[in-house]
Amino acid sequence: MDNKEICDQAISLKSQEETPAGTEKQIESDNNDAANEVMLPGERSTGQLAIPRYSAVLAKYPYAVFFVTSLLIVICGLCSFVPQFSAPDIPEFSTPVKGFEPRGTLINKRYRAGVVLGKAASSGLVRISPIPNVTMSTLVNMSSLYGHLTTPNIRQRKEQGREGSQRHFKNRYRLSMCDSPNVFMKSTINYKMVFASTTSGGNVFNSASLRAVCQMEEIVVRKTTGFYSNCFKRELRYKNFTFRDCCPSWSVGNYIAALSGRSSCQDISSNDVEQVLSILRHCAPLFNNATIKENCWNFKYNIAYPVCLGLPLECVRYNAVHNILYYLTDKDFFAAEGENLIYTSVLSPATSNKEFRKKLYEKHIKNGHLSDGDVKLVATEFYFLKFDMFNIKLLADIIYPSIAMLIILLIMWFYTESVLLTVLLVLSVVSALIIAYFLYTIVLGLNFFPFLNITTLIFLVGIGADDAFVFTDVWRQAKQNNPGAPLTRITADTLRHASLSMFVTSLTTAAAFIANFSSQITTIKCFGIYAGIAILCKFSMMVTWFPAVCVINESVQIPWPCAEKSSIHKIELLYQNYVAKSVRFVFSDFLPRVVIKFRIFWILSFSVLTLGGLEVLLFKPGFHLPTSSDFQMFESSHPLEAYELHFKDRFRFETSSSQGSATFPIDFFWGIKPVDNGDYLDPNDYGTIEWDESFDITNRESQAWLMNFCRKLRKQDFYGKKEGVTSYCFLETFYNQSCTDPLTPGISYYPCCKGSPFPFNKTILNLCATIADVRAQIFKYKRQDSIIGNLIYDERGSLRGIHLRVMSNVRISRAYEPAHQFWERTESWVMKEIRNAPKGMRGGWWISGMEFYDLQRSLSTGTLVSMAIAIAMAFGVMLLTTLNILVSLYAILTIIGIISVTIGSLVLSGWKLNILESITMSVAVGVSIDFAMHFGVAYCLAPNKECRKARVRFSLSRMGSAITMAAVTTFIAGAMMLPSRVLSYLQMGHFLMLVMTLGWAFSTFFFQALCCTIGPQGDWGQFSWSDIFSWRSMKTSEETPTREETVLLREHCEADENDNKNGTVQRKIVVNNTQIKAIEATSV
Repeated sequence: MDNKEICDQAISLKSQEETPAGTEKQIESDNNDAANEVMLPGERSTGQLAIPRYSAVLAKYPYAVFFVTSLLIVICGLCSFVPQFSAPDIPEFSTPVKGFEPRGTLINKRYRAGVVLGKAASSGLVRISPIPNVTMSTLVNMSSLYGHLTTPNIRQRKEQGREGSQRHFKNRYRLSMCDSPNVFMKSTINYKMVFASTTSGGNVFNSASLRAVCQMEEIVVRKTTGFYSNCFKRELRYKNFTFRDCCPSWSVGNYIAALSGRSSCQDISSNDVEQVLSILRHCAPLFNNATIKENCWNFKYNIAYPVCLGLPLECVRYNAVHNILYYLTDKDFFAAEGENLIYTSVLSPATSNKEFRKKLYEKHIKNGHLSDGDVKLVATEFYFLKFDMFNIKLLADIIYPSIAMLIILLIMWFYTESVLLTVLLVLSVVSALIIAYFLYTIVLGLNFFPFLNITTLIFLVGIGADDAFVFTDVWRQAKQNNPGAPLTRITADTLRHASLSMFVTSLTTAAAFIANFSSQITTIKCFGIYAGIAILCKFSMMVTWFPAVCVINESVQIPWPCAEKSSIHKIELLYQNYVAKSVRFVFSDFLPRVVIKFRIFWILSFSVLTLGGLEVLLFKPGFHLPTSSDFQMFESSHPLEAYELHFKDRFRFETSSSQGSATFPIDFFWGIKPVDNGDYLDPNDYGTIEWDESFDITNRESQAWLMNFCRKLRKQDFYGKKEGVTSYCFLETFYNQSCTDPLTPGISYYPCCKGSPFPFNKTILNLCATIADVRAQIFKYKRQDSIIGNLIYDERGSLRGIHLRVMSNVRISRAYEPAHQFWERTESWVMKEIRNAPKGMRGGWWISGMEFYDLQRSLSTGTLVSMAIAIAMAFGVMLLTTLNILVSLYAILTIIGIISVTIGSLVLSGWKLNILESITMSVAVGVSIDFAMHFGVAYCLAPNKECRKARVRFSLSRMGSAITMAAVTTFIAGAMMLPSRVLSYLQMGHFLMLVMTLGWAFSTFFFQALCCTIGPQGDWGQFSWSDIFSWRSMKTSEETPTREETVLLREHCEADENDNKNGTVQRKIVVNNTQIKAIEATSV
């Protein structure tokens, strides 16, 4: 027996002497038996009664505990999933990005208030005039008005158009285009396809390539069953017949055919292409300076709208020039780079239909690239198809964590030698998810269940295996150290040691998940709640269900017939003779020697890694914020991701809602409070409108201030000015416009015109709002209206607020810094003006398209806050359980090292700070602390308190194999995610593999090296509950070794290495007048 064991015997003997007189105990020579008798940190004799009582219940009534727990699980499952038990609807993930927004921020409150106002306007609860359903016939007879609108020039063009239309109808094979895509589909285009040359950088603006593009679009979309029933249709006349037919697809080839008088895209020639190229060359400057408008062509009368009469006819016919440059060609076409068309898009005229778009994907897109000659299909974007397929793949790819669970079960079976325990481990993971779902939906009443909650299964697989390995390992050691002991004793010893480690790791991991509740983003909040509950449910299963099954397993073990001759028995013998001995050698001898001997090297090496990770994470290159508002759901090479990742930003219509609005809009509101009174944990709950009762636009000060505000606004450097056009706020127009308009002779604008008394009262404002509403309908597509804003009325016709919209000159950007500068500059000016406004106008606010910027800002700040909270909670839990300040501090340093190197590696691999990445960073705290926690608790439970090296050996030998198996199984769980094409599974897999590897390495080498070098000795830094609650203190002076005893123990501890080198030694130690006789010891 070496010096370490002699020191341990001395402490054990000393504790025995404290028993009443006449009581003697036999000194055991096994160091592990001494470990089983030690109390938990801060535990006293009276504090141990609770565990034995519970252990006795588990040992005597395991079936009762098992069936009661099972009944609880069944009840939770029935109430959660069976409709007959009033279960809520099963979650569906048709819109996975739902909830990816920060709730409660200033920007989001304003945004949601604007959305609620828009919803109210759509349902008729809010309108822009006091009279509902105002039409043109309200104030004027449109039949007489039309004669005034048709000037001689317009009549001439109209007649020419009619002649052209008649010729068109006489030749039914001449291609006739439909109106612009935005007329049919508003802001959503359902079917987009992008084509490019098979040679890199090749020009596709030639007849052969454009015909191939049309042919492939025909094959993929128009010839697919179901297109005719979903397509947008128009009426065609041939002689006396009228029939409905699908609109042609919006493609460059079809527009060339229409402009050239061809019957289809397949008939265009090289000459036709050159002629249209010449038109584009002539009209492109007018498009680039926004002179060509969105909708210039009246398809009903086949003429240009009056607003575009001053433009060349070839530049506005069929809106061809605008639509080709805006929708169908990349931004570099006819830009500074030249006239080569690298990418062209085709927009198919069909409504969104789930089954139809899934059919397109399965038939044409899923199996690979489609090409025709020199042209290939490079990307598709079928509205919501990615969400549909994600919903399917998210559930289908659960097979991968299931396979991981199967592999872990095989390892668990091999490790525990019990099929029953292995099966119950699986059931405990599933049961924890069921109970957590019950608590989440039924008890807490949360309606929103984001798809990220599904990924909790991946964590539970690893954590469940971790706890199972720890429990079964301690159970096995308890049986070995107490041969022939009753199950009550074995259960009590196992729970005494294993429950503390499981409790610490489960609580810290759950705390790390729950720390995500501090985030302002709904999805992250809900994920944190559910995952945290699931972890705690899993712990409850490990201290109730699983111990009961262990007792049952011990009591019902039946030997197999001819077991000694079976191949399984031979494998067991091989395992015991070779594998088990090798494992004991590694964790009891080899690994402790490596850690202790090279402890300075390990500390320096891992410290350098930590500093490098912090440099990458916090300074350069740092965690980049996302630059795309589209959430990536599949891996980058997936065909459903190609459009948004690589091609979306190449087209003008994707960077703005309409031409000329590629800059941030600015919306001003008065009369509506910028509040979000909906449920922050339910993205579908927008709340209700809250009117600002202090709003008053009828007094002199308010009207004067608003007109002055508009004048100042036009002078700001962020205000978007249009060349040759000056826009005025509606109130300025009311006071300055003429009382009559030649284009609307039937309408008198009085008293909303020059010469009217100032200010307008509420009655006059109501009349002005009605006239403005009618005028806006009259001049729709006929004259560009330069009036800004309108009044807001509720459903009773009461004046409630004001809305103004202007365009800024700041281009829309998904990058954080430009959006941040725009927000700060505009917010500071607007709020400064609002603070100086009259009382009735001080409730004003503004908003723009800043939702993605708000998400970026919340991620950048909220992620760090969540991590800080998780680390602080982990430190608190570690301190409360070990009650040792130094061990807790070293564990936190280990966590920081693991997190910094893990996340730094992910940053270098290209990760950006998005929703999933934010969750991963917070979860990293809980996942990485497990191993350090286990080693730290074992270090505190070591019997020889005075010898750091002995405590490190005890910690590694006691927990090393279980922790290694837990790391291996969790690593396998992550590795099995790699075949999936769902990005969330892939990223979780990469993260688990990396964090398990680094977590094991840091905890084994860095944490243990710290404890071996500067770890606590004796009771230094150790607290106890009796010290904290002094009135319950039962500590006596005899419980602490005297100074002489401590010095003696430490001297023998320091001599341990020399003794190990010399082999056999003879030692004698006297503690409290009790002599341990000379014992022959051999080096370990």
